[in-house]
Amino acid sequence: MKISLKARNVPKLFFFWAVNVAVFSGVLTGSVDIRDIEALENFLSEVLDARSGWPYAGLLTVVSMVNGAVPRTVKECMVFWPQPRPGSRAFSHFMLKDSTINRKALREHFSPLPSQADEQNAVWAGWLNEFHDDPRVRPAYGLYLLARDWTTVSAVTFVVASPIALWLTNDAERTLWYAVFLLGQFALARRVARVQGEQLVMSVMSCKASSLSTPSRGKTSK
Repeated sequence: MKISLKARNVPKLFFFWAVNVAVFSGVLTGSVDIRDIEALENFLSEVLDARSGWPYAGLLTVVSMVNGAVPRTVKECMVFWPQPRPGSRAFSHFMLKDSTINRKALREHFSPLPSQADEQNAVWAGWLNEFHDDPRVRPAYGLYLLARDWTTVSAVTFVVASPIALWLTNDAERTLWYAVFLLGQFALARRVARVQGEQLVMSVMSCKASSLSTPSRGKTSK
């Protein structure tokens, strides 16, 4: 059975969660030098301990559950704001931006092309379902899904972990720097998701245009 892109991304998301847990630990207990093997062993023992490790396990559990509960539409709006969907500007912007898209073929087959954001995304989403396994589309699709969930994880971690860190440490300055780190992570994740999402839109449109302009197999020209 073929493994979905989202399933393939789970281990990578766990890596991001683990990094956030480690940073969260550093905020609560002080920085841990990665070159200090003994310190790392003590940290691992603390995390795995049922009594002392509850903040770390709790953070991981909460973030994981909330990420799964956030609707896809909310995740997309978080990445593409002020646009609601990745394909909302498929024809009004990306078709004109990417020279590899055969605009003539698309206009000939689908004229008049949709102009409203929801209509543009609806048409494009249908093409995504058609070409999501195409080798020209799959890499960008996988990276987009990963970065989109990373964006969600970053946002949820900021909302959940910042007040917890302030409550447990009672150190406003340390918590402020932690919040800055989380905001920076969110900005980076959102940027990656947006770039890969835009690339996904253009890749799908290029594939669709190519399929329209390529003669079907078995047909001979007269």
